[in-house]
Amino acid sequence: MQAEGILDHIGYRLRRHNNKYIASQIALGRVGEPDDIGGAIALLLSEENRWMTGQRIEVSGGQSL
Repeated sequence: MQAEGILDHIGYRLRRHNNKYIASQIALGRVGEPDDIGGAIALLLSEENRWMTGQRIEVSGGQSL
């Protein structure tokens, strides 16, 4: 399972006034972009992942720390 944090997308852009507050709640200091989760997805789909089972991969920029 892959669990991403808050991503910057069209729906989120409608609420830009919350951007600074939301970014301040994330360890990396910014809202994620769809490309930020690409590496985790690539790992899950790769041959290197053939021995991984039952994992939760957090891709949230440290939002859940």
